[in-house]
Amino acid sequence: GCPFGHRTLRWEPRMGPFFFGERGGFHIINLGQTNIMLEQAANVMRDLGSRNAMVVFVGSKPQARIAMQDAATRTGQPVVFERWLGGTFTNFSVIAKLVRRMIDLERAVESGEVRRYTKYEQGKLHEEIKRLQKLVGGIRTMNRLPDAIFVVGMREEITAIREAHRKKIPIIAICDSNNDPALVTHAIPANDDGVKSVELITKIM
Repeated sequence: GCPFGHRTLRWEPRMGPFFFGERGGFHIINLGQTNIMLEQAANVMRDLGSRNAMVVFVGSKPQARIAMQDAATRTGQPVVFERWLGGTFTNFSVIAKLVRRMIDLERAVESGEVRRYTKYEQGKLHEEIKRLQKLVGGIRTMNRLPDAIFVVGMREEITAIREAHRKKIPIIAICDSNNDPALVTHAIPANDDGVKSVELITKIM
């Protein structure tokens, strides 16, 4: 599923060099280019892994969520598969406080410390834990800014990409026919709407 782009009416001119052609009103991505740039991105990831670097996997679109979660589980890296929380990179100190609050509350529940509160207060604390787990649960191990991010869904994750730019964090991303490859450090021209395409590339990363 990697070569299938969007309709020819919805295309990014900078992606032109990566097209094989068009068929049925859709752009077809050149898999020769995909292979070359995927290998380049894989080499970058390999180097990051050899240095025990931190890479955040980012992808909240439905086609990417499971692949992102699986990748994070296998690698022990932070992940964002729900909504990107604005300020995750640019206001990291505030995000770190939210993570600490979540961890403290989880420990209080595990130790039974919350039993000293009323049932109403316990209920409110459990609600807060669920809210924090949804917001920052995937980045609980991110104790500093990462060395790189891997993005699926450039349009959906444009805030994450902008924040990474501001903090000079390298960006590796699947770049579909309607995405601008100039926005990322290492673009992988491929379909980011197909589950199998996303799974394949994410596993390689």
